[in-house]
Amino acid sequence: MLGATPRTDMSRPRIGLCRTPWWHDAHDDCRSVIERASRMLERHGAFVTDVVLPMHFAGLADIHREIMVYEGARNHAGEFSEHRDALSEALATLIEQGMRIDRERYVAACAEAARARSDFAAWVRPFDLVLAPSAKGEAQRGLASTGDPLVSRLWTLLRVPSVTLPGFVGARGLPIGVQLIGAHQDDERLLRWAQWAEAGLERAAEN
Repeated sequence: MLGATPRTDMSRPRIGLCRTPWWHDAHDDCRSVIERASRMLERHGAFVTDVVLPMHFAGLADIHREIMVYEGARNHAGEFSEHRDALSEALATLIEQGMRIDRERYVAACAEAARARSDFAAWVRPFDLVLAPSAKGEAQRGLASTGDPLVSRLWTLLRVPSVTLPGFVGARGLPIGVQLIGAHQDDERLLRWAQWAEAGLERAAEN
């Protein structure tokens, strides 16, 4: 892990450029946007460092999904048993999947999540914020779906604040956001840095 360096200028954030374990799943235009945003923020004054998450974080998207469907299935057990036909097929399928996860497996998933939160708190300490993809690619066309949540599951599981900034588009002309992530319970500071970053991206786009 990189060691923290003394702060001499609090107007210049230390940004960890995190491509996440799912970088290879991201579309070309998404990867291009993240690389471009990092260069734009450097020109705006940020110290940007390439960072790699701990190896076991690659399994956290699956851990998040297991916890989500286990808890969701039990929260909606009444609706499922009494009004199964009124539920969407997608929701009903998730509930059925959650019911097949036993408590022992759920407890183990929760323990792994707790370990990851502790590891991330130490990992992120040298940085003011982390820059990462917000999705695998462009926004979905239409309202039928919000898209694949793969690259955002991690931050939800870690219970850390995140902000997605707009301003980029992909090959189809649809939006691609860049995501900024902070430490646990560091929401207000992340919002301040997000304002700084947004101004920098806008200024770089004008030049």
